[in-house]
This record gives sequence, C-alpha cells and structure tokens, in this order.
Amino acid sequence: MEARDLSWKLKNVSRQPIEKGLDQVQFTARKNDTQVRLALAFFRATDFELIVIDNGRDLSRPRYASLARALMDQGCVAGMNGSFFSREEGKPKGLVVADGKRMDSFDPHALLDACLVVREGKLSLVPIDTFRLDDKVTQLLQSNPWLVHKGVAASPEGERRSLRTFVATDGESGWILGHARHCTLRELAGILASEDFQKIHPVQDAINLDGGSSSGLWIRGVGSSPLYWKESTTVLNFIGIRRIPELK
Repeated sequence: MEARDLSWKLKNVSRQPIEKGLDQVQFTARKNDTQVRLALAFFRATDFELIVIDNGRDLSRPRYASLARALMDQGCVAGMNGSFFSREEGKPKGLVVADGKRMDSFDPHALLDACLVVREGKLSLVPIDTFRLDDKVTQLLQSNPWLVHKGVAASPEGERRSLRTFVATDGESGWILGHARHCTLRELAGILASEDFQKIHPVQDAINLDGGSSSGLWIRGVGSSPLYWKESTTVLNFIGIRRIPELK
C-alpha cells in the first residue's frame, strides 16, 4: 500500500449537505508555512449526471455570460470551468463532446493525459492511451496532468502558484469537483493524496482542468446564496452536474 503524505493537514473543515448525494465542502490545507484554501462539491454518480456545456466559439459574444448563468440555465446544481483552450483561435485543446456533439478532433498523441468521459451514462477518468472514441460517448473533455492516478500522487512539473480546478473520483460512485486557490500542481496532488484528505473522501484518480483566470466553481445553496468562486475570464465550455432525470 502506498504511504500517505502526513504533512498536509486539513483545517476548519466545513461540510454542508445540499441535497441527497451532494455536499459542499470547504477547508484550508496547511503544510509548514504554506496554506491552500479549497472549495469542493462531493457528489454521487448514482444520483447525478455530468454534462459538458458548450459556450460557443466567439468569446466576445459567448452563449453564456458566466459559469453561474450556464449552470442555472441547464438545470445544474454544481459545476465549473472545463477544458484548456486557445483564446486566439476560439478552439478547445483536444476533443470536446457535449451532448453527443463532437467539437474538433480526438488526438491520441496530444499532450493531454486523460479523458473525462461519459459513455452510456457511466462517468469515468480514462488514460488517453487506452481511450477509444465511439458513438456511445456523449460527454467528453481531454485534459492534463494527472494529479493522482491509481491512488498515487503524481509529480506534475511547475512551481508557479495559481488558481486550480480539478475533477477527482474514488474509483466507484464518489466524485469531486474542486477549486484550489493559489497552489502548485504538485502541492494540489499532495493535498488530494494526503492521509487527511482520504479521511473525508478517498481519491483513486484526479485530473487537473484549465486554471488561472478560467477557474470557477458554483454550487447551489440551501436557503441561502450559492457558493460561487467566480471565474475572471470567459471560457469555451463548462462542466455541470444535474440530477438524473428518473431520480427527480
């Protein structure tokens, strides 16, 4: 068994149930003199479906003015920004599939480590070298790098601290949409694989999404305002979760 990092400690953990199968979680991760604030949506894939929301190609005239607008319009209870993209070209980096519609092409040789994919209603994180595209895929984003893979923290390069967003899973029905404020990719990987984090939600796999000014997370509130760590730029796509129709 892989030894867990004992140096990252979670402080001031707040967990608020939003509805069945969805919790809002906030805490500060500390290691020596470093502090990282995180907000997360814990959800069960047995209760919610993940969708990719296209925001159009003209960033000067986006389909949605903000992440919050997109999610509320699509009936989502939580969501965040999506794939990396070229602002100049108005194109995502890698393939995007939104409700079965493919945008751009799948490149198995692109410098993108993994696919966040919904195939026949099943949500998964799949290494790019084992992924196969077919008509059964209804939602998809390519992204990188791995933060945790097969239960082991990755060692992504880069020492720049920035806003980060990520998706993680316990390898079963437990999933996380997360936003971290001002950390390196390696620090984020260490937090997610730490012993303290595993106590509140096991992580088998986690993948980084677009960060920096694109980073945004919105979670519906209960009898109060939603949690909204707002993006500061317009993005090409979002991911959102909404209750599976037959469970409404």
